[in-house]
Amino acid sequence: MDWTIVKPLRLTNSPTPARVHADASLRIGLFSKVSRASLAAAILDEIQIGQFVKE
Repeated sequence: MDWTIVKPLRLTNSPTPARVHADASLRIGLFSKVSRASLAAAILDEIQIGQFVKE
């Protein structure tokens, strides 16, 4: 079974999705945030592409 763990930052309700940078080694800050729409788009992209399977 394929799986991917998604650990989002602080979520916002911003209406316009922004491009999400996803990387297992990405350093995030205390005040980093992502919109719910951007997170949803990134999860859908991962389902289609499978770049981070078993990560």
